[in-house]
Amino acid sequence: MKEKGNVAFKEGRYQEALELFSEGIALDSSNFLLWSNRSATYLKLGEFGKALKDANTVISLNPQFAKGYIRKGNTFLSLKSWKEAAHCFEDGLKIEPENKELIKGREIALFSLQCSNVIKDGIWVPVPIAYSTEKPFPIRWDLVDQFVDFYVNNGVTGLYCVSNAAEYSKLTEEECIQFTKQVMSRVQGKQVQVVSGAKESDNLQTYAKNVKDIYDTGVSSVVLSLASFAKPHEPETTLLANIKTFLSYLDPAIPIGITEAGATCRQASLYLLEEMHNLKRIYYLVENSGSVVMTEKKFKVFKDQMSGFKIFCANPTNFSNCIEFGGNGFFGDIGSFIPAILVWVWKNHAVQKEVSNGVFLFLSLSEPTVQWLFPTNLKIFLKLHEPSLRGLEAVTRMELPPAQREELVARVSHLHDAVSYIQTIIKS
Repeated sequence: MKEKGNVAFKEGRYQEALELFSEGIALDSSNFLLWSNRSATYLKLGEFGKALKDANTVISLNPQFAKGYIRKGNTFLSLKSWKEAAHCFEDGLKIEPENKELIKGREIALFSLQCSNVIKDGIWVPVPIAYSTEKPFPIRWDLVDQFVDFYVNNGVTGLYCVSNAAEYSKLTEEECIQFTKQVMSRVQGKQVQVVSGAKESDNLQTYAKNVKDIYDTGVSSVVLSLASFAKPHEPETTLLANIKTFLSYLDPAIPIGITEAGATCRQASLYLLEEMHNLKRIYYLVENSGSVVMTEKKFKVFKDQMSGFKIFCANPTNFSNCIEFGGNGFFGDIGSFIPAILVWVWKNHAVQKEVSNGVFLFLSLSEPTVQWLFPTNLKIFLKLHEPSLRGLEAVTRMELPPAQREELVARVSHLHDAVSYIQTIIKS
């Protein structure tokens, strides 16, 4: 039975392999190899509870069989129980210290545990710069707190300071630090994580210093723009070499993420994505592809080879696909004035796909408008749109029949009117 089961397993006939291994166990329940093989088969079939139970049986039958710990550890990896997985691989290494599968498994588990601590899954939005309407349009620091409160009250997972949107490029390094400190101060005592970008520099050593200065404000990680490491015409080999040089200047204790979004976008190829992951210094990617096909390919590589490495979506029109492909959430690069909708979609897409897709229709139509609104004075926006915001947030409490969906999409015209009005105020 064991040999026939092994052949079926290797050929991908997992249900047949399961039946063969089960028959073998029925004949000889003390054969730990059969339990081990069935555990691996259950794992392939996605039956993690049964895979874990069989792995425990393997270890109880033969505590010196290292593969039993591999089976158990791999099951915990699939369950995203990183700490438990690490313990399993470490127990196995006590038996076989040079076992490559155990060494690699422990490495994946520990890195994945770090990733889970660095950034939470969910909805991340940047805190926009609130410029004054008076020339020369200085920053209204008194409005930063209102932006933070607006997002926190709408249930976002985390806040992104100093994003890669063009407006932030005007800030000095001192202003970047001041901005981040103010946001950090405002979220004290709240269950919200904060990450930040840093003032970019052509000098990689200076850039690394700026990243450290931002990290010292207390943010959980620093987000770097992929485009900052190479000019648009330069090849990926140059980009990767510059990333490695940059990391040599940076304290390894500083966790970082990479974003494809920003004023100058640059996409990561599958090759570059794998190479960045192999550095074990980059914990997440903010994916900005408008191509569903490319997005799916990236997520397939991520799920198959990069356990624990996180991928977020920066493009609202592609958010539903990212959720379907197993993404870790939405990570905006421009100010969002509909955070409650994004939060609702993230929490409810799996059980209310039809409604969720109707909301995505609205997002795809309104995204350009949202970009035009950024940055703007929050007081002006809320004064103009308090009724509309209440209407939009009602999406979180209703299922949308066709007529209401049309009404939701029609609200885009109101936003267009607001754009003209706000631009008039700012120019006056």
